[in-house]
Amino acid sequence: MDRIWKFDKRKYQLQLGTLISDMYKSNVEFLRKQTEVALMKLYELSFDDTMLFHLSVDDSEKRELKTNMDEIMNFWVLPKMVGKEFSLSEITELLTTPKNEIPLWVKLSEVEKGRVYQMEISKRFRKLRVIKERHNDSEILPFLEKDN
Repeated sequence: MDRIWKFDKRKYQLQLGTLISDMYKSNVEFLRKQTEVALMKLYELSFDDTMLFHLSVDDSEKRELKTNMDEIMNFWVLPKMVGKEFSLSEITELLTTPKNEIPLWVKLSEVEKGRVYQMEISKRFRKLRVIKERHNDSEILPFLEKDN
């Protein structure tokens, strides 16, 4: 007796897609932890679930976008999100690309003490290895204080 194996391509793609997205989005957790460290180092505050984050993009950055993911994020994803308030989990998910890249730098500033913070981000998204090189393994990478 020959058995006929039925292969459900759609189900496989959905399962594979979930596995790949879970695997590739590991920087979401890294960015969340680094945000907490930056809040502590820059503002001497412990993270609180009621904190909100405003998103903005540095338009003064003159370098051209070099990757397709930079273009996708800057032309399709970020314009819909700029100026809105997000929780920490929402903004870290948003700022991590499907290729597990995060903004080259994030300028963090206090809008309302202990409650609302502004994240002004670079237009360029890069792998963690590149960001570590750029920030010389800073304790709060990819964050910079707004005044810097």
